[in-house]
Amino acid sequence: MVRSPTLHSPLRPPPKSKFCIQAVDGCGLGVIAKCRISAGERILTEKPIFLVSAQEMQAAATSGQAAQELLIKGKLEQLRSEEQQAFWSLSDCHCGSGKKSAFGILQTNAIATGQNSAHTKNGLYFVGCRFNHSCKPNVNRCWIPELGSEVFHVTQDIEPGEELTIYYIDPTASISERQALLKRGFNFTCACASCSLQGDHRSASEQLRREYRECDAKLKEAIENSGDLETAMTSVWRMIEVIEEEFDGDPHLLQKTFYDGFIVTALAGHGTKEPKELSEDDESPGLEDWLEMTLKVKALAEGEHAETAKLRSWAKNPSLHPIVAQMADGRRAASRITNFGSPEDFLVCPPCTVDGSVDEGGECLLKSLDLLALD
Repeated sequence: MVRSPTLHSPLRPPPKSKFCIQAVDGCGLGVIAKCRISAGERILTEKPIFLVSAQEMQAAATSGQAAQELLIKGKLEQLRSEEQQAFWSLSDCHCGSGKKSAFGILQTNAIATGQNSAHTKNGLYFVGCRFNHSCKPNVNRCWIPELGSEVFHVTQDIEPGEELTIYYIDPTASISERQALLKRGFNFTCACASCSLQGDHRSASEQLRREYRECDAKLKEAIENSGDLETAMTSVWRMIEVIEEEFDGDPHLLQKTFYDGFIVTALAGHGTKEPKELSEDDESPGLEDWLEMTLKVKALAEGEHAETAKLRSWAKNPSLHPIVAQMADGRRAASRITNFGSPEDFLVCPPCTVDGSVDEGGECLLKSLDLLALD
């Protein structure tokens, strides 16, 4: 197989990067900003060294650990020698004091790649794998199919020397759940700002994240079963408040919640109207408003690509959206949502993998851990 030459070490950031990779106390290596970076800037576009599909992983898993190891070693054989050496230099948090395994390195470093859960694969990225985890991250990553790459955008203004982090697992889970998943899956205890809270601050954080999950469950139930849409909209607004207060307005979470607001508004049969500025006294945005808000945070977190372009066209003319179009046809609400797919399918990238596999619904298959991560 003929491949273009490597112009720099596969373990180093691309030339002229605004970040460097260096030692971080208690965390091994990490990604550190070299200069001020503005919210929304794309700091990395990286193609995977190789991809492993869920189907490949599931087929190997049925045959045992030896088959899983052979699967990954088969991927390695297609790489150049310097890339193979770089791969084996990566950490294997599952080997303990024993010998590294190819599958263990994948488990430790792979990123679940894709925006549509039906097509999610796990990719190995030499630079992307250096981002450490935080339960309140300042970087969003997203797979861009037309680029064949994972892209990384900062989600807030960054100062020189600040560490750049992503999330490995569901950041809305409780502290105990997050710590258990990270310990079992990645063999570390998280000491991020959220996990280090004590006393009343810790209790307040736990309460907000618990409230977010409860509202999200109510919202999902209402959308999927055409339930109480008024209660669903109340959940949307409360989730927005929690995201602002507890997650610093994280655009990864906001885009899903804004899009949920759009779906609830569409299912409630609200007509479109001219976009307008929202105020504290006005909590009745129309379809255009919800789509515009979704577009704004999605573009900040992911940049411009085919999905943001699609969202922009819907914001200009909501009647083009499949849900609105099917509403006009008078079909059942439940079939509208099922036929179009869940908001997560369109909006949210899955978290970093633990065992290198993703189920058909987009959730990480943590079979060895008996735990689930958020799509």
